[in-house]
Amino acid sequence: MNILYVSSLCSEKKVDVLSRTGNVKPEFAVQKFHKLLAEGFVLNDCEIETLSACPVSRSSHARIFWNRETEKNHGIFFHYLAFINYPFLRQITIFISGFLSTISWIRRSSGQEKMIICDILNVSVSASSLIAARLFRIKVVGIVTDLPRKMIGSKNKRKGLLDKMAPFVDEKLNNLYSFYVLLTLQMNKHINFNNRPSCIIEGVVDLNMVALDPEKEPAFRTIVYAGRLLEANGIGHLIEAFRQINGDDLRLSIFGSGEMEKEMEEFMKLDNRLNFYGTVSNAEVIQAELKATLLVNPRFTDAEFTKYSFPSKNLEYMVSGVPVLTTCLPGIPKDYYDYLYVVKDETVKGFVDALSAVFSLSDEELKSKGKLAKDFVLREKNNISQTRKILEMVRQ
Repeated sequence: MNILYVSSLCSEKKVDVLSRTGNVKPEFAVQKFHKLLAEGFVLNDCEIETLSACPVSRSSHARIFWNRETEKNHGIFFHYLAFINYPFLRQITIFISGFLSTISWIRRSSGQEKMIICDILNVSVSASSLIAARLFRIKVVGIVTDLPRKMIGSKNKRKGLLDKMAPFVDEKLNNLYSFYVLLTLQMNKHINFNNRPSCIIEGVVDLNMVALDPEKEPAFRTIVYAGRLLEANGIGHLIEAFRQINGDDLRLSIFGSGEMEKEMEEFMKLDNRLNFYGTVSNAEVIQAELKATLLVNPRFTDAEFTKYSFPSKNLEYMVSGVPVLTTCLPGIPKDYYDYLYVVKDETVKGFVDALSAVFSLSDEELKSKGKLAKDFVLREKNNISQTRKILEMVRQ
């Protein structure tokens, strides 16, 4: 199978360059998701090329003129589209460049089994490939990692004519895909209006994690949270609950950035068992997770968007082999809960009870829970098995 993967995916080398030369780093979770899928297709004996719109804007990068570039990494040919990094011109030039590049790829792979996969949230580049695919009657798969805000009740504050037209254009384009890859089952009724074939790929884990095992620090029982520091993510409740639990050997380590970042110094003054590390590399986060006693995702479940998202953080946690405590987010499939500890009452007292219950268990019980979770996601959610689902859907 020949695959054209259309998104903002960049090689690790390219991400490093963009991070060093711009003032905003490419979003790690997005890059990781698409990278693991692309590598999964390679491991399923597919020939894969990407069309990538570099994730930069005028506000994040001073460079205006971007030329087309090509490189090969991990068996993937990366094609970075040419564009002009200026408002509106960026979208137009990416569309033109993407359309011509897609037609070129279709002609190069003439006579071979092929499909095009598009990240529908990257509208300019995915629209160009989608239209080219429809013109040449090529199978095209839309990957839906999030729903447009208008679909989940957010207020639309756009003012310009083009911005007012965008939701209508997006909906029309989204109806043209032959297949859909969705993060949650609840997404289907909001995106797949024509009831076309779809599959659920809530996330992907890296098979290379099989070689890494937890290395718990013997002197401490450490709770780790890594992610956005938002009140809606339950950080305040987690900290307050932790402060109410006694134990000189307990530690709470928090990694990330966000609106609550400025409050962390004050929290550390109130409880010297709490450590805030800010934004660090993914490798450092993984090392901290492997040394932890418990990994926590305290995100509140009352927001409407939680029905249409799966926390990639949970998969990263589970594949570490360290036990995980999470709230009952509606986007998490039921088969996960056999491998997770759960916060049933999303109050400070509920978090205290959940944390206390976990820490009442023996080290052997905690180790067993973590291992079961790791085995589950490596077996069922690895990038080979997840991409195989997509191939099987398209070939039916």
